[in-house]
Amino acid sequence: MFSTFGFEEAVKNIYRIAAPYAGSGAVRTTDDLRRIYHDFLTSHQPYMPVNRGDECLIDDEVIEAALVRAYSFNNTLDDLQQAHIIGQPYEASEKRQRLSVARAAIAEFKSLDAHLAILFDLVIHSVVLRPSKRHNGRASFGGSSSAALGTIWLSLGPNVRQADLVEMLLHELTHHLLFIDERSFAHYDYPALSQKHNQAYSAILNLTRPIDKVFHSIVVASELLLGRQRFWPQGHDVRVHPASESMQIETQKALASLYALPNVATLIQPRGHEILTRCAQHCQWQSAVLQEEDS
Repeated sequence: MFSTFGFEEAVKNIYRIAAPYAGSGAVRTTDDLRRIYHDFLTSHQPYMPVNRGDECLIDDEVIEAALVRAYSFNNTLDDLQQAHIIGQPYEASEKRQRLSVARAAIAEFKSLDAHLAILFDLVIHSVVLRPSKRHNGRASFGGSSSAALGTIWLSLGPNVRQADLVEMLLHELTHHLLFIDERSFAHYDYPALSQKHNQAYSAILNLTRPIDKVFHSIVVASELLLGRQRFWPQGHDVRVHPASESMQIETQKALASLYALPNVATLIQPRGHEILTRCAQHCQWQSAVLQEEDS
């Protein structure tokens, strides 16, 4: 959403959902906006602690456990059982080492673009580090949930490097910007989401998934492709996400699969179609860029 719609649109979305919590105080700075956004979260998701400090990495075991529990709250469309694959806490020495790696990745991520850094600090209040359990033979590098808005889980497996984490932060921030956009504008026909026939092909995991997950995969892939083109340092060798050419092809396949659903016009609301149209345009642009680089 950062590259798809721009910094100002993302900030407006945050303000839309947080404004009722401003009271009589003026909202002039991003610090003001962050305060009332946290107030919104406290009211909207009262089962989840909101970290109001400047350090987003969570080292407190009690707060960490509460944030992990929030992932399973009222999460009926958790098709990959994400709420159940977050493992037990790391041992203390292992946790310290992983906190150091994550802290460096966050610092690098924020250095990529000043506006991206502002959005991250606004939207993400907590980053939780825990290993991933395997489910149906699959482990996860991390994830986000609409039930835990503002919280990112990262697993930091042994093969995940700093460059991977930097991309993961953009990946997960995109999910949260979409969650916030969804609270301003409906994206789907919500009762239809759980129906088995309303599934399509996911651009990131290459699986058949519910349409809201496919929708998110398309936007995340588009943001990763644009991020690599706009502000990613050249020579970053990443393993968590596919190469750009492959991801661009898979994103186009996901778009085609979604639009092949016979009732897609009503399954996805006008705002959702607007977002997908922009992603499709960016994918076509990215395809032309990749062809130029190959020639």
